[in-house]
Amino acid sequence: MYLNLNQELQNKYPHLEISVLKMSQAKSNKDFRIDSEYFSKKYIEIDKLLSNINAVRLDTLTSKISDGTHFTPNYKESGVKFISAINISDNYFDLDAGYKYISKEEHKKLYSRCNPEYNDVLIRKVGAGLRKSCVIPKIDEQFSIFVSVALIKCNSINPFYLSTFLNSTYGQTQLLRFNKGIGQPDLHLEDIARCLIPIFPLEFQQQIEQMVRESHECLEQSKALYREAEVLLYRELGLDPENPLASIEPHSGSLNISVRTLKESFLATGRLDSEYYQQKYDKIERIIAKFETIKLGDLVDYPISSGATPKSGGEAYTESENGILFLRAVDLKNGEVDLNNAIKIKPEIHSGLLKRTKILTGDILFSIAGTIGRTAIYTHQENANINQALSIIRFSENKGIKKLYFIAFFNSVVGQMYLEKYARQGLQTNLNLNEVSNLIIPKISIETQTQIAEKIKQSFTLRKKASELLQTAKQSVETAIEKG
Repeated sequence: MYLNLNQELQNKYPHLEISVLKMSQAKSNKDFRIDSEYFSKKYIEIDKLLSNINAVRLDTLTSKISDGTHFTPNYKESGVKFISAINISDNYFDLDAGYKYISKEEHKKLYSRCNPEYNDVLIRKVGAGLRKSCVIPKIDEQFSIFVSVALIKCNSINPFYLSTFLNSTYGQTQLLRFNKGIGQPDLHLEDIARCLIPIFPLEFQQQIEQMVRESHECLEQSKALYREAEVLLYRELGLDPENPLASIEPHSGSLNISVRTLKESFLATGRLDSEYYQQKYDKIERIIAKFETIKLGDLVDYPISSGATPKSGGEAYTESENGILFLRAVDLKNGEVDLNNAIKIKPEIHSGLLKRTKILTGDILFSIAGTIGRTAIYTHQENANINQALSIIRFSENKGIKKLYFIAFFNSVVGQMYLEKYARQGLQTNLNLNEVSNLIIPKISIETQTQIAEKIKQSFTLRKKASELLQTAKQSVETAIEKG
Protein backbone atom coordinates (compact mmCIF):
# COMPACT_ATOMS: atom_id res chain seq x y z
CA MET A 1 0.00 0.00 0.00
CA TYR A 2 2.67 2.51 1.06
CA LEU A 3 4.87 1.63 -1.90
CA ASN A 4 1.96 2.13 -4.30
CA LEU A 5 0.97 5.41 -2.64
CA ASN A 6 4.54 6.69 -2.85
CA GLN A 7 4.70 5.83 -6.55
CA GLU A 8 1.26 7.29 -7.24
CA LEU A 9 2.12 10.61 -5.57
CA GLN A 10 5.52 10.77 -7.26
CA ASN A 11 3.91 10.23 -10.66
CA LYS A 12 1.34 12.93 -9.93
CA TYR A 13 3.90 15.43 -8.58
CA PRO A 14 7.20 14.59 -10.35
CA HIS A 15 8.77 17.91 -9.34
CA LEU A 16 8.42 17.07 -5.63
CA GLU A 17 10.27 14.58 -3.45
CA ILE A 18 7.67 12.56 -1.57
CA SER A 19 7.99 9.76 0.95
CA VAL A 20 5.05 8.16 2.75
CA LEU A 21 5.99 6.07 5.77
CA LYS A 22 4.23 4.11 8.46
CA MET A 23 4.30 5.55 11.96
CA SER A 24 6.25 2.44 13.02
CA GLN A 25 9.00 3.38 10.53
CA ALA A 26 9.27 6.86 12.02
CA LYS A 27 9.37 5.42 15.53
CA SER A 28 12.12 3.01 14.53
CA ASN A 29 14.77 5.72 14.93
CA LYS A 30 15.87 6.31 18.50
CA ASP A 31 14.98 10.02 18.59
CA PHE A 32 11.58 9.58 16.94
CA ARG A 33 12.64 11.87 14.10
CA ILE A 34 9.66 12.81 11.93
CA ASP A 35 11.22 15.78 10.12
CA SER A 36 11.07 15.36 6.33
CA GLU A 37 14.85 15.84 5.83
CA TYR A 38 15.59 12.72 7.88
CA PHE A 39 13.51 10.65 5.45
CA SER A 40 14.89 12.16 2.25
CA LYS A 41 15.23 9.72 -0.64
CA LYS A 42 19.04 9.83 -0.56
CA TYR A 43 19.00 8.52 3.03
CA ILE A 44 16.37 5.87 2.40
CA GLU A 45 18.19 4.62 -0.70
CA ILE A 46 21.56 4.41 1.06
CA ASP A 47 19.98 2.53 3.98
CA LYS A 48 18.50 0.06 1.50
CA LEU A 49 21.76 -0.31 -0.46
CA LEU A 50 23.87 -0.96 2.66
CA SER A 51 21.30 -3.37 4.08
CA ASN A 52 21.33 -5.35 0.84
CA ILE A 53 25.09 -5.96 1.14
CA ASN A 54 24.77 -7.01 4.78
CA ALA A 55 26.48 -3.98 6.30
CA VAL A 56 26.75 -4.10 10.11
CA ARG A 57 26.51 -1.51 12.86
CA LEU A 58 29.77 0.24 13.71
CA ASP A 59 29.59 -0.64 17.40
CA THR A 60 29.79 -4.36 16.52
CA LEU A 61 33.25 -3.75 15.03
CA THR A 62 34.74 -1.65 17.83
CA SER A 63 35.73 -1.96 21.47
CA LYS A 64 35.09 1.70 22.29
CA ILE A 65 33.35 4.78 20.90
CA SER A 66 34.02 7.86 22.99
CA ASP A 67 34.80 11.56 22.74
CA GLY A 68 36.97 14.14 24.49
CA THR A 69 36.29 16.33 27.47
CA HIS A 70 33.03 18.30 27.52
CA PHE A 71 34.66 21.01 29.65
CA THR A 72 37.08 23.67 28.48
CA PRO A 73 40.47 22.84 30.06
CA ASN A 74 42.88 25.26 31.67
CA TYR A 75 45.22 25.97 28.76
CA LYS A 76 48.96 26.29 29.36
CA GLU A 77 51.87 27.76 27.40
CA SER A 78 53.42 24.29 27.16
CA GLY A 79 52.63 20.75 28.22
CA VAL A 80 50.53 18.09 26.48
CA LYS A 81 48.96 18.79 23.08
CA PHE A 82 45.19 19.29 23.14
CA ILE A 83 43.55 18.32 19.85
CA SER A 84 40.27 19.59 18.40
CA ALA A 85 38.22 19.15 15.22
CA ILE A 86 40.53 21.40 13.17
CA ASN A 87 43.25 18.74 13.40
CA ILE A 88 41.16 16.17 11.54
CA SER A 89 41.57 16.54 7.81
CA ASP A 90 40.33 14.17 5.10
CA ASN A 91 42.03 10.93 6.21
CA TYR A 92 44.96 12.87 7.68
CA PHE A 93 45.88 13.78 11.26
CA ASP A 94 46.93 17.41 10.80
CA LEU A 95 48.99 18.84 13.68
CA ASP A 96 50.05 21.74 11.44
CA ALA A 97 46.53 23.16 11.83
CA GLY A 98 47.50 24.25 15.37
CA TYR A 99 46.72 23.12 18.89
CA LYS A 100 46.76 24.24 22.50
CA TYR A 101 48.42 22.77 25.58
CA ILE A 102 47.13 21.41 28.88
CA SER A 103 49.01 20.28 31.98
CA LYS A 104 50.23 16.70 32.39
CA GLU A 105 47.95 16.34 35.41
CA GLU A 106 44.84 17.35 33.49
CA HIS A 107 45.88 15.17 30.56
CA LYS A 108 46.18 12.17 32.86
CA LYS A 109 42.57 12.60 34.00
CA LEU A 110 41.27 13.00 30.44
CA TYR A 111 43.39 10.19 29.02
CA SER A 112 41.89 7.63 31.34
CA ARG A 113 38.49 8.48 29.80
CA CYS A 114 39.20 8.08 26.09
CA ASN A 115 42.97 7.26 25.73
CA PRO A 116 43.63 8.10 22.05
CA GLU A 117 46.29 5.73 20.67
CA TYR A 118 48.05 4.68 17.47
CA ASN A 119 45.61 3.31 14.84
CA ASP A 120 42.49 4.61 16.59
CA VAL A 121 40.04 6.47 14.32
CA LEU A 122 39.01 10.09 14.98
CA ILE A 123 35.89 11.84 13.65
CA ARG A 124 35.12 15.56 13.55
CA LYS A 125 31.75 15.51 15.35
CA VAL A 126 30.85 19.14 16.16
CA GLY A 127 30.32 22.19 13.95
CA ALA A 128 29.23 22.89 10.40
CA GLY A 129 30.65 20.99 7.44
CA LEU A 130 31.68 17.42 6.72
CA ARG A 131 32.29 14.85 9.45
CA LYS A 132 35.87 14.13 8.38
CA SER A 133 37.72 11.14 9.74
CA CYS A 134 41.36 10.05 10.09
CA VAL A 135 43.58 7.43 11.73
CA ILE A 136 45.97 8.38 14.53
CA PRO A 137 49.53 7.92 13.19
CA LYS A 138 52.50 6.62 15.14
CA ILE A 139 53.71 9.65 17.08
CA ASP A 140 56.15 9.92 19.96
CA GLU A 141 53.83 11.61 22.44
CA GLN A 142 50.39 11.32 23.96
CA PHE A 143 47.68 13.93 23.49
CA SER A 144 44.14 14.70 24.67
CA ILE A 145 41.03 15.49 22.66
CA PHE A 146 38.14 17.94 22.97
CA VAL A 147 34.43 17.08 22.78
CA SER A 148 34.45 18.12 19.10
CA VAL A 149 36.32 14.88 18.36
CA ALA A 150 34.96 11.34 18.55
CA LEU A 151 37.32 8.40 19.08
CA ILE A 152 36.83 4.85 17.80
CA LYS A 153 38.88 1.81 18.82
CA CYS A 154 38.64 -0.89 16.16
CA ASN A 155 38.81 -4.58 16.99
CA SER A 156 37.55 -6.37 13.85
CA ILE A 157 37.96 -3.88 11.02
CA ASN A 158 40.96 -2.17 9.41
CA PRO A 159 41.04 1.42 10.77
CA PHE A 160 42.24 2.87 7.46
CA TYR A 161 39.39 1.18 5.60
CA LEU A 162 36.91 2.42 8.23
CA SER A 163 38.20 5.99 8.04
CA THR A 164 38.05 5.91 4.24
CA PHE A 165 34.49 4.59 4.28
CA LEU A 166 33.41 7.27 6.77
CA ASN A 167 34.90 9.93 4.46
CA SER A 168 33.09 8.44 1.44
CA THR A 169 29.69 9.54 0.16
CA TYR A 170 28.04 6.62 1.98
CA GLY A 171 29.73 7.35 5.29
CA GLN A 172 29.23 11.11 5.19
CA THR A 173 25.58 10.82 4.18
CA GLN A 174 24.86 8.68 7.23
CA LEU A 175 26.79 10.91 9.64
CA LEU A 176 25.26 14.13 8.32
CA ARG A 177 21.79 12.58 8.55
CA PHE A 178 22.32 12.05 12.29
CA ASN A 179 23.40 15.67 12.90
CA LYS A 180 21.44 17.41 15.65
CA GLY A 181 21.12 21.15 16.25
CA ILE A 182 21.24 24.12 13.90
CA GLY A 183 23.70 26.77 15.12
CA GLN A 184 26.33 24.21 16.18
CA PRO A 185 25.40 20.81 14.70
CA ASP A 186 26.59 17.85 16.75
CA LEU A 187 26.86 14.09 16.34
CA HIS A 188 25.92 11.98 19.34
CA LEU A 189 28.06 8.94 20.10
CA GLU A 190 25.09 6.58 19.97
CA ASP A 191 24.34 7.80 16.44
CA ILE A 192 27.92 7.21 15.33
CA ALA A 193 27.62 3.71 16.83
CA ARG A 194 24.66 2.80 14.61
CA CYS A 195 26.29 3.78 11.31
CA LEU A 196 26.12 0.87 8.86
CA ILE A 197 29.56 -0.33 7.72
CA PRO A 198 29.95 -2.69 4.74
CA ILE A 199 32.43 -5.48 5.36
CA PHE A 200 34.73 -6.44 2.50
CA PRO A 201 37.54 -9.04 2.43
CA LEU A 202 40.65 -8.28 4.48
CA GLU A 203 42.75 -8.09 1.30
CA PHE A 204 40.56 -5.26 -0.04
CA GLN A 205 40.75 -3.40 3.29
CA GLN A 206 44.56 -3.70 3.21
CA GLN A 207 44.64 -2.29 -0.33
CA ILE A 208 42.76 0.76 0.92
CA GLU A 209 45.22 1.08 3.82
CA GLN A 210 48.14 0.97 1.37
CA MET A 211 46.71 3.84 -0.68
CA VAL A 212 46.11 5.95 2.43
CA ARG A 213 49.63 5.28 3.76
CA GLU A 214 51.15 6.16 0.36
CA SER A 215 49.17 9.40 0.43
CA HIS A 216 50.61 10.23 3.85
CA GLU A 217 54.14 9.57 2.55
CA CYS A 218 53.56 11.97 -0.36
CA LEU A 219 52.26 14.59 2.05
CA GLU A 220 55.30 14.28 4.32
CA GLN A 221 57.62 14.58 1.30
CA SER A 222 55.66 17.64 0.23
CA LYS A 223 56.17 19.25 3.63
CA ALA A 224 59.88 18.44 3.56
CA LEU A 225 60.29 20.14 0.18
CA TYR A 226 58.45 23.23 1.40
CA ARG A 227 60.77 23.35 4.43
CA GLU A 228 63.75 23.15 2.07
CA ALA A 229 62.36 26.17 0.22
CA GLU A 230 62.13 28.06 3.53
CA VAL A 231 65.73 27.13 4.38
CA LEU A 232 66.86 28.69 1.09
CA LEU A 233 64.88 31.85 1.94
CA TYR A 234 66.30 32.20 5.46
CA ARG A 235 69.88 31.66 4.31
CA GLU A 236 69.46 34.28 1.60
CA LEU A 237 68.18 36.71 4.24
CA GLY A 238 71.19 35.91 6.44
CA LEU A 239 69.20 34.11 9.15
CA ASP A 240 69.67 30.77 10.91
CA PRO A 241 67.28 28.31 9.15
CA GLU A 242 66.86 26.35 12.40
CA ASN A 243 65.79 29.43 14.35
CA PRO A 244 65.28 32.39 11.99
CA LEU A 245 63.89 34.65 14.72
CA ALA A 246 66.75 34.06 17.18
CA SER A 247 68.53 37.29 16.25
CA ILE A 248 65.30 39.27 15.89
CA GLU A 249 63.16 38.66 18.96
CA PRO A 250 64.28 40.24 22.28
CA HIS A 251 66.04 37.92 24.69
CA SER A 252 63.95 36.60 27.56
CA GLY A 253 63.95 39.00 30.48
CA SER A 254 65.41 41.92 28.51
CA LEU A 255 63.54 45.20 28.23
CA ASN A 256 61.96 46.01 24.88
CA ILE A 257 62.22 49.80 24.76
CA SER A 258 62.00 52.12 21.78
CA VAL A 259 62.05 55.89 22.29
CA ARG A 260 60.67 58.03 19.42
CA THR A 261 59.96 61.69 19.05
CA LEU A 262 56.54 62.85 17.87
CA LYS A 263 58.12 63.71 14.51
CA GLU A 264 59.58 60.20 14.21
CA SER A 265 56.36 58.50 15.26
CA PHE A 266 52.84 59.85 14.82
CA LEU A 267 53.68 62.66 12.37
CA ALA A 268 55.59 60.19 10.15
CA THR A 269 53.37 57.11 10.41
CA GLY A 270 50.01 58.13 11.90
CA ARG A 271 50.48 55.41 14.55
CA LEU A 272 50.76 55.97 18.31
CA ASP A 273 50.41 52.36 19.51
CA SER A 274 53.59 51.08 21.17
CA GLU A 275 53.36 47.71 19.38
CA TYR A 276 54.20 49.40 16.07
CA TYR A 277 57.58 50.65 17.34
CA GLN A 278 59.02 47.45 18.83
CA GLN A 279 62.71 46.84 18.17
CA LYS A 280 62.08 43.46 16.52
CA TYR A 281 60.27 45.19 13.66
CA ASP A 282 63.19 47.57 13.16
CA LYS A 283 65.51 44.56 12.91
CA ILE A 284 63.34 42.86 10.31
CA GLU A 285 63.13 46.00 8.21
CA ARG A 286 66.92 46.39 8.37
CA ILE A 287 67.25 42.80 7.08
CA ILE A 288 64.83 43.54 4.23
CA ALA A 289 66.58 46.87 3.48
CA LYS A 290 69.81 45.00 2.62
CA PHE A 291 68.12 44.13 -0.67
CA GLU A 292 66.47 46.11 -3.41
CA THR A 293 62.75 46.16 -2.56
CA ILE A 294 59.47 46.78 -4.32
CA LYS A 295 56.12 47.93 -2.94
CA LEU A 296 53.18 45.64 -3.61
CA GLY A 297 51.33 48.59 -5.11
CA ASP A 298 54.14 48.96 -7.68
CA LEU A 299 54.33 45.20 -8.29
CA VAL A 300 50.71 44.57 -9.28
CA ASP A 301 49.18 44.80 -12.76
CA TYR A 302 45.64 45.22 -11.39
CA PRO A 303 44.45 47.33 -8.43
CA ILE A 304 44.67 45.40 -5.15
CA SER A 305 41.04 44.60 -4.34
CA SER A 306 39.12 42.91 -1.54
CA GLY A 307 35.78 41.17 -1.79
CA ALA A 308 32.57 41.50 0.15
CA THR A 309 30.52 39.02 2.15
CA PRO A 310 26.80 38.71 1.42
CA LYS A 311 24.57 38.23 4.44
CA SER A 312 25.25 34.90 6.11
CA GLY A 313 22.65 32.31 5.17
CA GLY A 314 21.07 34.73 2.71
CA GLU A 315 19.86 34.18 -0.84
CA ALA A 316 23.28 34.98 -2.33
CA TYR A 317 24.52 31.47 -1.52
CA THR A 318 23.82 28.22 -3.34
CA GLU A 319 24.73 24.55 -3.38
CA SER A 320 23.96 24.23 -7.07
CA GLU A 321 26.57 22.82 -9.45
CA ASN A 322 26.57 26.07 -11.40
CA GLY A 323 27.38 28.07 -8.26
CA ILE A 324 30.60 30.10 -8.14
CA LEU A 325 33.33 29.21 -5.62
CA PHE A 326 33.41 31.78 -2.82
CA LEU A 327 36.78 31.71 -1.08
CA ARG A 328 37.62 32.68 2.49
CA ALA A 329 40.87 32.85 4.48
CA VAL A 330 40.28 29.31 5.81
CA ASP A 331 40.56 28.06 2.22
CA LEU A 332 44.19 29.21 1.95
CA LYS A 333 46.38 26.32 3.07
CA ASN A 334 50.08 25.61 2.61
CA GLY A 335 50.45 28.19 -0.14
CA GLU A 336 47.56 26.77 -2.19
CA VAL A 337 43.80 27.30 -2.39
CA ASP A 338 42.00 24.27 -0.97
CA LEU A 339 38.56 23.84 -2.52
CA ASN A 340 37.44 20.93 -0.29
CA ASN A 341 35.35 23.13 2.01
CA ALA A 342 34.72 26.08 -0.29
CA ILE A 343 31.18 27.44 -0.33
CA LYS A 344 29.38 28.84 -3.39
CA ILE A 345 27.54 31.99 -4.38
CA LYS A 346 25.02 32.47 -7.18
CA PRO A 347 26.39 33.46 -10.62
CA GLU A 348 24.52 36.77 -10.56
CA ILE A 349 26.34 37.79 -7.33
CA HIS A 350 29.67 36.89 -8.95
CA SER A 351 28.87 39.00 -12.02
CA GLY A 352 27.14 41.80 -10.14
CA LEU A 353 27.98 42.73 -6.55
CA LEU A 354 31.42 41.08 -6.71
CA LYS A 355 32.37 41.68 -10.35
CA ARG A 356 35.57 43.56 -9.32
CA THR A 357 36.99 40.57 -7.50
CA LYS A 358 36.65 37.74 -10.01
CA ILE A 359 39.70 35.51 -9.54
CA LEU A 360 41.96 34.49 -12.42
CA THR A 361 44.19 31.42 -12.51
CA GLY A 362 47.60 32.50 -11.21
CA ASP A 363 46.27 35.22 -8.87
CA ILE A 364 47.78 35.50 -5.39
CA LEU A 365 45.24 35.65 -2.56
CA PHE A 366 46.35 37.52 0.55
CA SER A 367 44.34 37.57 3.80
CA ILE A 368 43.73 41.03 5.30
CA ALA A 369 41.50 40.17 8.27
CA GLY A 370 41.82 37.64 11.07
CA THR A 371 45.04 35.79 10.26
CA ILE A 372 46.90 38.54 8.41
CA GLY A 373 49.05 37.70 5.39
CA ARG A 374 48.03 34.10 4.84
CA THR A 375 49.05 33.77 1.20
CA ALA A 376 48.20 31.28 -1.57
CA ILE A 377 48.19 31.00 -5.35
CA TYR A 378 45.00 30.13 -7.21
CA THR A 379 45.95 27.30 -9.60
CA HIS A 380 42.43 26.08 -10.40
CA GLN A 381 40.44 26.73 -13.57
CA GLU A 382 37.00 27.13 -11.94
CA ASN A 383 35.41 30.58 -11.68
CA ALA A 384 35.81 31.95 -8.16
CA ASN A 385 35.41 35.06 -6.02
CA ILE A 386 36.52 36.20 -2.55
CA ASN A 387 35.05 37.57 0.67
CA GLN A 388 36.07 40.74 2.50
CA ALA A 389 38.87 38.99 4.43
CA LEU A 390 40.89 38.38 1.26
CA SER A 391 42.58 40.58 -1.30
CA ILE A 392 43.81 39.84 -4.82
CA ILE A 393 47.49 40.44 -5.64
CA ARG A 394 47.70 40.09 -9.44
CA PHE A 395 51.10 40.51 -11.08
CA SER A 396 53.35 39.10 -13.76
CA GLU A 397 56.88 37.96 -12.93
CA ASN A 398 58.67 40.51 -15.13
CA LYS A 399 59.35 42.88 -12.21
CA GLY A 400 61.83 40.63 -10.45
CA ILE A 401 59.47 38.76 -8.09
CA LYS A 402 58.42 35.16 -8.67
CA LYS A 403 54.95 34.26 -7.41
CA LEU A 404 56.01 31.18 -5.45
CA TYR A 405 58.81 33.18 -3.78
CA PHE A 406 56.18 35.82 -2.88
CA ILE A 407 54.14 33.09 -1.19
CA ALA A 408 57.18 31.67 0.64
CA PHE A 409 58.20 35.10 1.97
CA PHE A 410 54.85 36.21 3.37
CA ASN A 411 53.99 32.75 4.77
CA SER A 412 57.39 32.48 6.51
CA VAL A 413 57.80 33.40 10.20
CA VAL A 414 59.83 36.43 9.11
CA GLY A 415 57.14 37.59 6.69
CA GLN A 416 54.45 37.05 9.30
CA MET A 417 56.37 39.05 11.91
CA TYR A 418 56.93 41.84 9.38
CA LEU A 419 53.16 41.98 8.83
CA GLU A 420 52.45 42.08 12.58
CA LYS A 421 53.83 45.61 12.66
CA TYR A 422 51.27 46.95 10.20
CA ALA A 423 48.25 44.94 11.35
CA ARG A 424 45.69 47.00 13.27
CA GLN A 425 44.43 45.37 16.43
CA GLY A 426 40.76 45.42 17.37
CA LEU A 427 37.91 42.97 17.52
CA GLN A 428 39.60 41.46 14.47
CA THR A 429 43.15 42.10 13.31
CA ASN A 430 43.14 43.73 9.89
CA LEU A 431 45.02 45.57 7.16
CA ASN A 432 43.38 48.05 4.80
CA LEU A 433 44.13 47.98 1.07
CA ASN A 434 46.29 51.10 1.22
CA GLU A 435 48.45 49.44 3.88
CA VAL A 436 48.73 46.31 1.73
CA SER A 437 49.85 48.45 -1.23
CA ASN A 438 52.62 49.99 0.90
CA LEU A 439 54.05 46.65 2.05
CA ILE A 440 57.43 45.81 0.54
CA ILE A 441 59.11 42.58 -0.48
CA PRO A 442 62.87 42.12 -0.90
CA LYS A 443 64.20 41.28 -4.36
CA ILE A 444 66.53 38.46 -3.38
CA SER A 445 68.63 36.91 -6.16
CA ILE A 446 66.57 35.54 -9.02
CA GLU A 447 68.61 32.31 -8.82
CA THR A 448 67.47 31.72 -5.24
CA GLN A 449 63.91 32.72 -6.08
CA THR A 450 63.94 30.14 -8.88
CA GLN A 451 65.24 27.42 -6.55
CA ILE A 452 62.58 28.31 -3.97
CA ALA A 453 59.86 28.29 -6.63
CA GLU A 454 60.96 24.91 -7.98
CA LYS A 455 60.87 23.25 -4.56
CA ILE A 456 57.43 24.70 -3.82
CA LYS A 457 56.19 23.56 -7.23
CA GLN A 458 57.42 20.02 -6.46
CA SER A 459 55.78 20.28 -3.03
CA PHE A 460 52.45 21.20 -4.66
CA THR A 461 52.76 18.26 -7.09
CA LEU A 462 53.26 15.80 -4.23
CA ARG A 463 50.39 17.31 -2.27
CA LYS A 464 48.16 16.90 -5.33
CA LYS A 465 49.25 13.26 -5.67
CA ALA A 466 48.43 12.69 -1.99
CA SER A 467 44.94 14.09 -2.54
CA GLU A 468 44.42 11.95 -5.65
CA LEU A 469 45.42 8.79 -3.76
CA LEU A 470 42.84 9.52 -1.06
CA GLN A 471 40.22 10.20 -3.70
CA THR A 472 41.07 6.91 -5.43
CA ALA A 473 40.74 5.07 -2.10
CA LYS A 474 37.27 6.57 -1.51
CA GLN A 475 36.15 5.81 -5.05
CA SER A 476 37.35 2.21 -4.67
CA VAL A 477 35.20 1.80 -1.57
CA GLU A 478 32.17 3.44 -3.20
CA THR A 479 32.53 1.27 -6.33
CA ALA A 480 32.75 -1.89 -4.21
CA ILE A 481 29.53 -0.89 -2.40
CA GLU A 482 27.68 -0.15 -5.64
CA LYS A 483 28.75 -3.48 -7.17
CA GLY A 484 27.51 -5.21 -4.02
